Amino acid sequence: MKECTKCGIEFPIEMFDKNKKCKDGHRSSCKNCQKLYRQNNKEMLAKKKLKYKGKYAEKDLEYRTAHKSEIAAKNKIFRENNKEKFQARNKKYYEENKNNPGFRERRKSYGENHFEEIKAKRVDYFKIYNKKNQFRRNIMSQKYRTKKLNLPSTLTVEQWEMIKSNFNNTCCYCGQAKPLQQEHFKALSNEGEYTINNIVPACKSCNCSKGAKDFFEWYPSNKNYNNKREKNVLKFLGYTDKAQQLKIC
Repeated sequence: MKECTKCGIEFPIEMFDKNKKCKDGHRSSCKNCQKLYRQNNKEMLAKKKLKYKGKYAEKDLEYRTAHKSEIAAKNKIFRENNKEKFQARNKKYYEENKNNPGFRERRKSYGENHFEEIKAKRVDYFKIYNKKNQFRRNIMSQKYRTKKLNLPSTLTVEQWEMIKSNFNNTCCYCGQAKPLQQEHFKALSNEGEYTINNIVPACKSCNCSKGAKDFFEWYPSNKNYNNKREKNVLKFLGYTDKAQQLKIC
């Protein structure tokens, strides 16, 4: 705890800005008093700042030029460590100025003058995002294709994990533990929904081999045919005598 020399109130040490020149390493006045001082002396502080800038402008420019990469690296780390704070500040500023004609004009002008730069940044961003969220992007793509045909599209990430677990994280057709894809048991072109009752895990080879073929014609003649795996697939999807008994989710 420390007593403020301005207001005389005792505060925790965190309420005092750091200052190496002071004995305890913190200012003698609290943050509240500092804020009040800045509010009451805006004009004087602005003039002082302008005078300081003019006096040390050349030295400041020399330093920044000589340490450009070092300053950029420090700023990047600071922004990453305070990402939420910057996002909140930018959002607040946008909400306060979005109806300001001058603000809109500056945004438009910046976009026109830096079009190629912004485009390149967006392309790089989406490349990284798609790489990190490949599975999520795949689900979004599947849902888009299914909805375009006015078919049910309700499969979730949790349901997909459950489906893979049901088949021990192996291909339901060949039984190998390869990278798994979402395979439409009943093809999309044949009104196959994107639901838990129509999606099974398959390796790339089996998925490509089956394609839009009918399971009951394709699988018995497939080199990886296995009667036990066939029964597991049909049981999971609720098929009896080539007809599905489950309701569509």
